[in-house]
Amino acid sequence: MLQPESAKQTHFYPGLDGLRAVMALWVLVGHVGNFMGWHLGGAVPIWVKPLLLTSVPVNVFICLSGFVIFQMLGKLSWAGYRSYISGRARRILPIYWVAMVAAIAMFDFRISLKKIIPWQSAAESASVQARAVAVAADFQAHVASHLTLTHGLIPETWLPFAAESILAPAWSLSLEWQFYVLAPAIYFLVSRRATGFISLVLMSALLTLLLPFAKAGLTPAFILVSWPYFALGWWSSLCLGHRRATSAPGGALFIAPIVIIVGAAWQQSGDVRATALSIAIWVVAWMSCCLPTRISWMGRPVRALLGNKHLVAAGKRSYSLYLLHVLVLDVAAYGLIRSGWLSERSAFGFVVLLVPTLVASLLLAWVTYAGVERRFMQKPTKVHASA
Repeated sequence: MLQPESAKQTHFYPGLDGLRAVMALWVLVGHVGNFMGWHLGGAVPIWVKPLLLTSVPVNVFICLSGFVIFQMLGKLSWAGYRSYISGRARRILPIYWVAMVAAIAMFDFRISLKKIIPWQSAAESASVQARAVAVAADFQAHVASHLTLTHGLIPETWLPFAAESILAPAWSLSLEWQFYVLAPAIYFLVSRRATGFISLVLMSALLTLLLPFAKAGLTPAFILVSWPYFALGWWSSLCLGHRRATSAPGGALFIAPIVIIVGAAWQQSGDVRATALSIAIWVVAWMSCCLPTRISWMGRPVRALLGNKHLVAAGKRSYSLYLLHVLVLDVAAYGLIRSGWLSERSAFGFVVLLVPTLVASLLLAWVTYAGVERRFMQKPTKVHASA
């Protein structure tokens, strides 16, 4: 199995756990805004618009995964793919299955909730009903694909709404699992000092050429569509081990992949603003929290913010928070609508819904982290932020 080579080689980046917390909270707040019927391009308060860019924190999560897994593979000795993948399974599957069972049990309740939203138009109600009918017609296929994390591989033409039919955040878990399966092979190819840079250039170029074909029939839950953000993360990890290479002869081979990767992210994106913001957030956090020679004018305040002990603690529980908050949101909304506290689309209604959703989601995340996640985790090896 994977075992640490040396305690002297281990690294721990608490700021990345703080980054996880901020991104998970961003997703939660954005989903509250979506529930209120606010969407980018619509008539929404200007202070709400950045919060609705929920693709940004998800992109940053993907960068984090690429970085963390490559750090893990780089600091641990290899002695079996089976042990590696079972460790990843123990990390993500138990709480995911708990969330899925809850989401399956709540499916009819959540559909009925969408029908009683006071500010919802007739067209929106009809859309919700049509989606519910389509999912219900193939419910067993949706459940089976979600429980096995294969739903991200299924084109929408084969199974409508496959990626997000039962539990919306689950689309990114299928994507993560695809990366976990492929990561050791990718690491082997691109981390070799003799040929790694060339492999990274060629792989990035090939995937960029394939990207338009993947986008035509698949969703971002398929790794070929979302690969640029994983690649940005693993390039960031490789950079820590090959810093001298950028100034050595042939250093352009190390710089070239990042140019291709960023270009591919632009090509992949349907929103240039979200792409630019995602890359900027990751680069600033990585430079501030991970590079040995940190930029003083930027690194200190960012490290102080993301390294806050409360944010770090929340970051360790961000996986549960990310998975479960949509279920908490719907329960809170149902209670508030039935009690008359949530009767119109407004800034006041947004706050009324946000506060109980946030508090209850954090409390549930603390409980499930202690009761489910930690029970199945491997012994920590402090080679990265919590994976």
